[in-house]
Amino acid sequence: MSGKRELSVVEFKDEHEKNLKRGFVAVDIEVDRVGRTLNFGGIWLKSNEGFETEMRFGMNDLMFSNIYGEMADRDFRLIDFEAYEANGKTLYAAIWKPKVNNEEARFYRGLSKEEFGRVSATMENEGFRLADIEDTRSTAI
Repeated sequence: MSGKRELSVVEFKDEHEKNLKRGFVAVDIEVDRVGRTLNFGGIWLKSNEGFETEMRFGMNDLMFSNIYGEMADRDFRLIDFEAYEANGKTLYAAIWKPKVNNEEARFYRGLSKEEFGRVSATMENEGFRLADIEDTRSTAI
């Protein structure tokens, strides 16, 4: 496993490329802000079972929706999601992996606190496990 944090976007892209060349795949991305500076971090796992992931970041709402649909069409499922503020707008980062054995995943965003409570209770009753949650001033999943 490899992990890095507090990287600029350029450093993060370089680290990601280095890790891919070393046989690691991205499984977690985090973005935080200190003043005006965005800091990126990630976790990469050694891929010794043909495991692959695809990561995208800097997506606005429409881009994320389009890529989410594209990845679903390619039979990938979301494994990590990050919402962050940049230049006064909410942007998204996400990581997908191919589905295995028809595994099922559900993804929701833009939920109020009450909606989140109802959705998470329903999903838990249906055997789903909550894997990631994000919250910004304008978006909650």
